[in-house]
Amino acid sequence: VYIIKFFLYVLQLFHLLEICDFQQFWKVLREKPGLYLGITGFEDSIRQFICHTIKITYQSIKKQIVCNLLGGLDETQLKHWVNLNKWNEIDDGYLHISNQDELIKSKNIKEKIEFESVAGVVSTYK
Repeated sequence: VYIIKFFLYVLQLFHLLEICDFQQFWKVLREKPGLYLGITGFEDSIRQFICHTIKITYQSIKKQIVCNLLGGLDETQLKHWVNLNKWNEIDDGYLHISNQDELIKSKNIKEKIEFESVAGVVSTYK
């Protein structure tokens, strides 16, 4: 019974991360701290994932929202994550995350299909 409850708990946490409901994730996670406190780097790994999601989603975002998304950080902890991700603090309590145009990478795709390789398919289609 314990294993089933643990499994359901882990699935719930996974689902919350998958749908990016990070505030609810931290709430549920903190209901049972004994299950994760012994795992070295667990919270930092989750925060790295959340920072990645923030980076690909936002150009700028309120600092308080980032604090909440990262699990209710204090100012010192937030500065650590801001510096780690090379974000910049801007006016009115906002963080500049990135210019989304910088993240777009174009790719040239060349298709090399010889007519002979598709001639059989083309000839059967009428």
